[in-house]
Amino acid sequence: MDLPWLYLGDFNEIVKVEEKLGGSLRRERQMTNFRAALDFCGLRDLGYVGFPFTWCNNQFDGEVCSNDENVRFYKKGRPFQFEAVWMKDKSCEGVIKNAWNGTSLGNPMEILVRKVDSCRSSLQTWSKLSFGNIR
Repeated sequence: MDLPWLYLGDFNEIVKVEEKLGGSLRRERQMTNFRAALDFCGLRDLGYVGFPFTWCNNQFDGEVCSNDENVRFYKKGRPFQFEAVWMKDKSCEGVIKNAWNGTSLGNPMEILVRKVDSCRSSLQTWSKLSFGNIR
């Protein structure tokens, strides 16, 4: 399968000390190893816009700081997880392509969010029909 990749989310790791606020210090070796892993995978940090920390008082209960401009991306409940077994089914690529190629209007970020959500929804429906409950 030759499709483009986009990794979104939180690796729960930092690449430089300025990305951390409070708590114990991060070892330089740990950050170096994470940077090396990103380089090895050909990934790069796209940065952020807005408030740099989404945690309020080191507590997270599904709500984020009110001044977090990315609040629209956070959802309560069980997060979506792509299952490796799906790649063994030849129809998986078609599910992703059909979901991704749907028409979407808006600014580039809104279009991206809609396409990712469409892929998630389509994959979940297809998985239930093709595999049943795999969890």
